[in-house]
Parts: sequence; structure tokens; C-alpha cells
Amino acid sequence: MKILIVEDDDEFSEEVLATLAQLRGPPEATLVKSRDVAMARLQSDYFDLLILDLKIPTTDDAQDELAIHGDSVFRFAREVAPGTPIIVLTGSPAEDFVPTMLNEAHKVDVWKTGVAVSTIQFVKKAKFDTFPAIVERMAEAVGGLSVVEIHSPDVHLSLEYDRLLRIFARGCNGARCVVGRLGGLSSALVVRLKITDANGAKVHDAVVKLGDIPNVQAEGRKYDALISRLTAAATPRKLEMLNYGAKARAGLFYQLANADFTENGFSIAAKNADAADTLAGILGGLVAPWSDGVPQSQRTLSEIRKRVLADEDLALVVEAHDLNWVQDLELKVTQTTWCCVHGDLHGENILATPNALGVLIDYGDVGDGPRSLDPLTLEFSILFHPKSPFVNGAWPSVDQAKNWFDLDSYLVGCPCPKFVRAARNWTIGVATGNREIAATAYAYLIRQLKYNTTDGTRALAMLDGARALYAST
Repeated sequence: MKILIVEDDDEFSEEVLATLAQLRGPPEATLVKSRDVAMARLQSDYFDLLILDLKIPTTDDAQDELAIHGDSVFRFAREVAPGTPIIVLTGSPAEDFVPTMLNEAHKVDVWKTGVAVSTIQFVKKAKFDTFPAIVERMAEAVGGLSVVEIHSPDVHLSLEYDRLLRIFARGCNGARCVVGRLGGLSSALVVRLKITDANGAKVHDAVVKLGDIPNVQAEGRKYDALISRLTAAATPRKLEMLNYGAKARAGLFYQLANADFTENGFSIAAKNADAADTLAGILGGLVAPWSDGVPQSQRTLSEIRKRVLADEDLALVVEAHDLNWVQDLELKVTQTTWCCVHGDLHGENILATPNALGVLIDYGDVGDGPRSLDPLTLEFSILFHPKSPFVNGAWPSVDQAKNWFDLDSYLVGCPCPKFVRAARNWTIGVATGNREIAATAYAYLIRQLKYNTTDGTRALAMLDGARALYAST
């Protein structure tokens, strides 16, 4: 257990440290004496517990001890480490901040011991004899997480993510976790978690989204409101969300029903032509409930582009590539079916069996958009996603890229023609017409120019093709 102690009274600090030293482990304690140093350590380091005296100075050499400085540390901790429990040390009942702090406390089984504890607790210095029992229970709870074995040969887990996986495994009586990376290109991480118990029996085969608390919570809300509208065959079922015990990180755990999901969309496209031919059709059927009964509507190309790329990012792309035609194009209108879509349906966000039975994962971008966005993202991701086996390949040439809508010429030399054709047929089948396809392609392709890993020449050529397609309709 890693503990940050914020206390400027040397004599009392020694008493706290002596108490911690007697615990099994013992915990790794860091002592600081002032507001500014405490905030700096909370920002830079990981702690399982904060022990905070309210009456502290602003800096180590100051003589301005006030409870307001401890309250500032408390507020900062709630901002940068909202999942970290806090024990507040109070010298008297005169601190006006205590009632407000209590309003932020929750009863949570933080470390899955079967006992819920308050995430914010108060200990009066005059009754310090209650402190050892409180901190001992917490230290034993964190120390008990080491019973769970983590095997992650291909995934680097931060201490926060390691904590979350151990907490979840402990909560379901797991003894060993095998972790494999599924996706995630930003601060978020998507992994597959196979948990077995002490007898080696399977407990869970799960998909886990790990990331910042607000983003993971937002995905959880999207799952409840939108993903749950799909059938059980389309997505893993949500098991649990963990918001505490890992500083500012959270985990969202989904149950994967089929252990045969050993492939993803990219590997299917690369290895199995027949399965690639059928995968798009299966995926289209899985997401069909999102568009059933949704009427068509007219949308500007600006609205469609905003679904995947913010205005400020567009401005940077336009300036970097001298795309003066964008402003006029974005004013144009197209007919579309504006419905719920996955929003980021690249190959890594599709788990599949070898015969192409697939499910969708990673729901951070789920929301309203053009119905053609998912199939076009699936098709174009083989050229632009960093984990695609076809990224930066010789196909397509610049001329083929400009003429991407003409499949017969576009697919000459393609390493996965059945996959591309199946995805394109899905696009044509759900789009209201070529204008929607052109508009959605424009949005996807101009977004790719935001990334420094993108083949800019290819993306610009395909953008020319999207403009030409729109102009021809």
C-alpha cells in the first residue's frame, strides 16, 4: 500500500509513521509537510490512501498553518485522484470544512474485501487510538490484492490499471489473470482478461475498458442507453464498473460469452477470404436495431464532419494542407439516415471467431451519426488504422485512391478484395445515396489528416475522390 501523509507536526508525524510501520507489509509511506508539496506529489505520484491534516502551512518554510490549506489539498485530491480514499485528521470540531467534505463521502467496497468503507473518513487527533484499526483494515485490503497473479506479456499495465484488474479479480474469487491487448490508441486501454480461480477453473473471459474516470463513466452511460438496445449476440454484456482504488482511473468490465473470439476484423481480412466476405454482412445485422424505424433527414457536410472531427481540429488540418475548398463543401447538404452508430468501427474494435461470427467492443464513440459511418470506417481502417496489417502498403496507388468509388479499378492489386467489397456493399446497402457516401467518406478522410501517422498523400487523393463523387451526384 502506498500512503501519502500530509502533516507538519513532527511529533504527531512520528506517531503516524510508527503506527504504519507496525502493519504487515508495511505500507510505503511518504511524508510531506505543506500544501504545495502535497499537491505536487498528488499530481505526480500514485497513492492508495491520503492521510491529511487540515491545519498545514502553504510551503515547508512558512508559518501560516491554517485549515483552509488542508481543505485546498482535499479539493485538489478530489480533482486529480477522485478514486483515492482519504483519512482527514482534525484537531478540533471547529473546522468548517468537515460537513462539506462529508457530503462527498461514499460507502464503497473499494478493494473487494466484502466490506464497504467510507471513501472519506475523519479521525480526531485527540482520539488517535481509533486510527490504527482503520488504517490496518485498509492496508490488509490492499496487501491482499497481491494474492492475484497478473500475467500480461504483451501489455504494459500502469500501477492504476494493475490495481483495477486485481480488484475486479479478487471480487470474483479469481486467482490468476491473463491480460491481452485488444485496442486503445490514447490514454484509454482495451484488454481481454481471462480469469481463473484457485483450482484453475474459468471465472470470467472479459473485455475491459480502462481509462480516465469521466470517460469510462460516459461509456457506461452510453452502454446503458444505447448499446443495450442491441441483441446479446452483438456485444459483450456489462459486468461492473470500478471507480475507486486507482487514483483517477476507472475500469468497465464486460462478459465475453464466446471463448472462440480469437480474431479481430483485421486478422479476418488478412487470413480468411471467405470469412471476410461474410463478416460485414454479420456486422450489419448486429447494428440494424439502431436504425430500425429511423426516418431520413437532411444534414450539412459540416454536421457529418463534426461527428468525427471538431472544428478546431479541422482548422488545423485545413491550414496544414491548404484545403481552401473545405468551407464551401461543408455548406452542402445530403440526405441521410441519422441514427445511432458505433462511431469507431475499425478492425480492432471487432472481435471475431475464425468463421467470422463477430461482436463489437469499445463504445466510447457511440452516438448519433450517418448510418454509413460504420461500414465506411471498417473499410477505410485497413488503410489508415496503425494496427492494420495493410497500412502503408503499396495498394492503392494514388490514381486508384482518387477513384476509390469505382471498385473494379480500385481493387486491382488489393490484398483483401473480398473484405473491401463486402464492407462497401454494406455501405451501399445502408446509405441513402452516393451523396451520403461521399459526405461520410469526406468526414472520415479529413479526420485522418489530423494524425501524424497518416499517409497524407493517400488521404488527400481519396478526399479528391470523395469530392468528385459528391459533385457527380
